[in-house]
This record gives sequence, structure tokens and C-alpha cells, in this order.
Amino acid sequence: MGEYQLIVDTWESQGEIDESIYKENGIAAIITRLNDMNGITEKICAKCEKAKPKEEFNKNKRYSDGCQSYCKECMSSYGKVWDIENPEKRKSISEKWRKENRELCVRLSTKWNDDNPEQRNKNRMRWNKANPKKVRMMERNQKLRRAGAEGNGVSKKQWDDLMADYNYLCGYCGRKEPLEQDHVVPLSKDGRHEIENVVPSCRNCNASKNNKTLLFFLKRRVEDENSPIHCIF
Repeated sequence: MGEYQLIVDTWESQGEIDESIYKENGIAAIITRLNDMNGITEKICAKCEKAKPKEEFNKNKRYSDGCQSYCKECMSSYGKVWDIENPEKRKSISEKWRKENRELCVRLSTKWNDDNPEQRNKNRMRWNKANPKKVRMMERNQKLRRAGAEGNGVSKKQWDDLMADYNYLCGYCGRKEPLEQDHVVPLSKDGRHEIENVVPSCRNCNASKNNKTLLFFLKRRVEDENSPIHCIF
């Protein structure tokens, strides 16, 4: 109590304060406010009680100094423990956020895939290995869509010739990666399964385009400055 009172007395000597606001938050909050008044850029973490630069605290307008009471390291540790102890709540919160921020998730995912092609391929291979039934179902659905689609089909020679015409590069981003057949007009939108409607595409571009029309897909790529565009058809 002596240390607390000393801080309060020091503070009061520098200006009028509302002591009741800070009694609930302990000495750390009072020291932080004193530092603000004296132009000191450090803050005391209420968890580890260490003085750290304010850059090591997340911003929060609800606090008088605009920063969280816990430093980033302590917040991260607390979050990890909470996630482990509350897996269902964590999953529910994550699903809700992804649902409410679907477009942002797509942009972030696309950017990460573009920046980390090797890790992306490793993740895909690991997912395929861990989910063989889902992989078989996806392949089966694709075959069924192709079987039910109009068109003359795509022979191996046609596909080989088409890839050679594109210099074995993705028709959308121009990267030299394993190529897949992408339908310019999606089969789900009455596109025809024939060579005139097929473009060699890397897995990332194929998955990103999905069942979008070509113009809509390219528009989205243009809006995302980090997505490469190299249409060569």
C-alpha cells in the first residue's frame, strides 16, 4: 500500500486525477499513466509485470493509453491456453469470423498460396493423404460433371498440344507448375467439355477460379494487387 500511495502522491503532484479509475487496475496502470504524463514510451504489462515498449502491446481504444493491459507475448500465451481449454468455442468463433469475412479469407488464402508455393503443395499433399475419401469423392464428382457436360471431350493429344501452345505455363498467372484443365465457361454454368473451352491452369488458379466466369475471376485478380495476372489466351 505504501508503494501505491507513493505513486498516487507523485501523480497528484503533477495534476488532478481520478484515483478510483485506476485502483481497480493496480499499480501497473498507474505507472503507465505516469509514464504517459512524463513522455515515457514504455508500459508495464499487467500479466508479467515487465516494462516493455508500447509497440509490444496491441492497440485498444478502450484503455486510457490506447494499448492492451497485457503485452503481445502474454496475450499470445493466454490465447493458446484458452484455445486448448476451449476447443469448441474456438472453433465456433473461427467459423463465425470466416463466414462474416469470406472475401477477406479468400484474398488472404490466395496471397499466402502465391507467396508460399512449396509449402502450399506440401499442405495439399498432406491433406490429400489424410483425406483419401474426400479426394476420391472430389475426383468422382468432377468426372460425373464432365460426363454429363455437353461437348466433344478432350483427347490426350489435344491436351498435350494445348499445353505446348501455352509453353507449359499456366494460362492465368504464367507460372511453370503442374497443369490442370480449367473450363473457361464452368461446366456448372453450361460450359462445354471440349478443347475450345479448356485452358491449362495451375492448381492455385484453378481452385481460385472455381465456378466463376472468366471476367469475374479476372476482375477479382485485378482488384487484388498481389495476385499475378498473365493471361496468354
